[in-house]
Amino acid sequence: MGMNVGLAVFETINERRSIRAYTEEEVSEKDIDQLIEASRWIPSAGNTQQLESVVLTDLETKWKLSGAGLNQTFIKKSPVISVVFADVHRSDRSYGNRGKKLYSKQDTAATTQNILLTTHELGFTTCWIEVFNDKRVVKTVKAPRSIKHVAIYPIGHSAERHTTPPKRPVKEIVHYETFRGKHNGR
Repeated sequence: MGMNVGLAVFETINERRSIRAYTEEEVSEKDIDQLIEASRWIPSAGNTQQLESVVLTDLETKWKLSGAGLNQTFIKKSPVISVVFADVHRSDRSYGNRGKKLYSKQDTAATTQNILLTTHELGFTTCWIEVFNDKRVVKTVKAPRSIKHVAIYPIGHSAERHTTPPKRPVKEIVHYETFRGKHNGR
């Protein structure tokens, strides 16, 4: 793999921001298809492929979902909303309770990263919504019982300026050999 590829990925990671205001400009079906394609190419425990996704464009449904998102009104103002679920029974069959409670969350978190980065790469913005009323979300999209709701992603063009949030320096977060090992250097 060439150095340019690595730099492009690193640049995308650094530039992506959570955006909570969107223009009315539409998101094409082709772009939605690319987001879905990127979301399915995630590593999953034992290749259980638990991912399930619902794409919403209907205004009334987006309003309902915004209410289920504890009235985070910016959700309904995006042209497209993607709701990601995990079919926990797929993981449960292979890994039991640990698969249902842990691996399904890890796998869908990988999906989240693909969605966030691909959305940015396609020139759109999104925000990972984790605060919501599960029962209302499931009811809104008529999901089956085996499905665990994981996240909501409003997708669109940014209608706000964004800044780079402060991040902790590497020397504060990296430990070598043990948690109490040296922070800055090996």
